[in-house]
Amino acid sequence: MTEPEHIREYRDVLQRFVENEMPREAAAEWDRTDTYPREIVEKLAELGVMGLTIPEEYGGMGRDIVATMVVIEELCKRSTAISGPFIMATWRHEHRRVGIGAAETEVAAEAGKG
Repeated sequence: MTEPEHIREYRDVLQRFVENEMPREAAAEWDRTDTYPREIVEKLAELGVMGLTIPEEYGGMGRDIVATMVVIEELCKRSTAISGPFIMATWRHEHRRVGIGAAETEVAAEAGKG
């Protein structure tokens, strides 16, 4: 099965990101020391991938679960220190998505920023 164009684009962007921003040696050290490099997550937010499951009206990219899975897949190939927090942030939003109220709106907006 061929991936839709926007999914292929996400995959290409993430592969370049991982190669350029997450060198193997650094990623291995992050994993070994259980280090969460905030600057990498901030760069992921700049790419716009932190808000893939957040509705647009709350500052996210909409509900693109397939694109989210591509991000998870590509990050997991290099580092659990980075992929783990991304997965948790995504899960946190999805878990609170049902019955969005004032508190959830704030959480969704913040999650979309990284």
